[in-house]
Amino acid sequence: MTVTAPTGYAIEEVTLYDAPDDVVRPFVELAWVIEEEAVPEDPRRPFEATASRMRMRTSLGEQRRWAAWTPDRELAGQVVLGRNTQDNLHIRDMWVAVHPGHRQRGLGHALFAKALDAIGEGEGLVVQTWTNGRVPEGERFAESVGVKPGLRMRSTASSSPSGPRSTPRATASSGSTRWRRPTGSCPTSSPPITR
Repeated sequence: MTVTAPTGYAIEEVTLYDAPDDVVRPFVELAWVIEEEAVPEDPRRPFEATASRMRMRTSLGEQRRWAAWTPDRELAGQVVLGRNTQDNLHIRDMWVAVHPGHRQRGLGHALFAKALDAIGEGEGLVVQTWTNGRVPEGERFAESVGVKPGLRMRSTASSSPSGPRSTPRATASSGSTRWRRPTGSCPTSSPPITR
C-alpha cells in the first residue's frame, strides 16, 4: 500500500543509531514535548540520556522509525516500530507521537499507516501501542484507528524521607492504557488507513 503524507508534510524513514547530536536533537525535543504533556510534574530528562536511549541498539530486538517533517524541516511527528527478535515474535510495538501544534491534520493516521505497511500481513500478528489517560487526544486517536484498549496501568508516587517523590510503582488501574490491534483488518471509520 502506498502511504501519502498529508499536504505540507513529508514522511521518511530515519535511523538514529549513529546519528550526531544535531540530527537526534529534534527527536529528543519532540519526546520532551510529549512527556511534558503527559506528566508535567516530572522533571525533563537530560538530553544525553534521551539521545542515548534513541541511539541504543540491542540484539534482543529491532526498531524502525519514520519522521514527519514540515517544509522547513521541523519535526512534526514520528512513529517508532519495534519487534522483539527473541520471543513473542508475533507482537509489534508501535509508538506514534505528533507534536500538539500539528495534530488534527491526518499526520498520526499517515504515520500509523506507514508502520502498518512495514509490518505487512501475517496470521496472528498483534500490534500494541500505548497512550496516557491525561492526554485525551491519545485515546481518541487510538479509537479512530481501530485499536482496542487492553491493560490499564496507573503510576503512583509517594512521599519518602529521601525526597518528595519515590520511585513510581505501576498498578493495574486507570491512567496509561496499552492498546492492541490484530493486523489484517482496518476500521471503516479511518479512511486514511485501508487494506
